[in-house]
Amino acid sequence: HLIPGGSDHISEAVNYTGTKVFMKGKLPELIEILKECGYPAQGVQNCGTERETLYHSLEEIPLDAGYYTVIIVKEKNT
Repeated sequence: HLIPGGSDHISEAVNYTGTKVFMKGKLPELIEILKECGYPAQGVQNCGTERETLYHSLEEIPLDAGYYTVIIVKEKNT
């Protein structure tokens, strides 16, 4: 699922089945919700540019990461 990070339905969207890709949005709110729900996630900022930064976990993603940050959320392993 591709989900605009500025969506008002973030808390609903994190529970969609399958992989979710959150693009450009309310990072502090999204990261908080993902941590509360226990979802594994990774991120990339400025993808494809010389300033590209990869994040291998939610804990690595700064709350003030730029607008061009994408967070990829896999489904929980049960």
